[in-house]
Amino acid sequence: FTALTADFVPQRQMGIASGVMAIMQLMGSCTGFALLTFVLEVQNSYLMYAGVLFLGVALTILGVVDLETPLDADQAPVTWAALAQCYTITPTTHGDFFWVFVVRLFYYLAVSIQAFLLYYLHDAIGVDSAKETLVTMVMALQLAGALVSVPAGTFSDKYGRKTILMAACGFVAVIYGVFMTFPPLPVVYAAGMCYGMANSALMTVEYALACDTLPDKSQTARDLGLWGVAAFLGGTFGPLIMGPVLHLAGSQEGTSEYSKTGYIALFLCGIAFILASGATLKLVRGST
Repeated sequence: FTALTADFVPQRQMGIASGVMAIMQLMGSCTGFALLTFVLEVQNSYLMYAGVLFLGVALTILGVVDLETPLDADQAPVTWAALAQCYTITPTTHGDFFWVFVVRLFYYLAVSIQAFLLYYLHDAIGVDSAKETLVTMVMALQLAGALVSVPAGTFSDKYGRKTILMAACGFVAVIYGVFMTFPPLPVVYAAGMCYGMANSALMTVEYALACDTLPDKSQTARDLGLWGVAAFLGGTFGPLIMGPVLHLAGSQEGTSEYSKTGYIALFLCGIAFILASGATLKLVRGST
């Protein structure tokens, strides 16, 4: 659906369209999270997922007029070299889109710190019911994020993408700094909701920026798929980097809990990655 949106929405409205997409993602995630946590058994959740996926695909197929022309019967066969070319991205071949790819990579490296929030709540904040607390916090920050996605997108249509993205990156860095002070749980909740709003603004405007900088409008699906690879790489390698950092800096003899020093090192990594994401935006020249 990321490619469909880019095909149908004019560039001047891409920000607000991205905001609507972010709302749907956040609300869908929040609803699924609530159902899985409070209503459904795990085995039943797969049936729900399959049903919702089938309904969504069916509505898209029936309701969207496809703009693409039929495939040429004489099209050259797919080769390994052609497949490798699809995964090749450089400043020379993709221009600004390459730097947007790097922005997304650093962003997902930074937010992969979420994988350790359960341990943070238990070890550093001292929450006994850390799982239940994390569930309610995640739902709250997703709802908070849904409130700002459309305004952030609309603002970016009028005043530019990079300003909002840089501000949101700085805001996330400040929130990580707040977490490093190990405040009382209500402050952690409040910081988490602020994090949700900043994260929503980043999700919304980052997609609009990617659409603005596509190098070839006839290859939208391919390039946005490549852009999605940056999220996969960041979400995969982030925990692989931060996990050892937490262990080396925070492991303690005689207990499985990590020290506050370890979590400070963890959040410093997150700050470094999110600031790198914001700094890389300076290299994007073709969009405001």
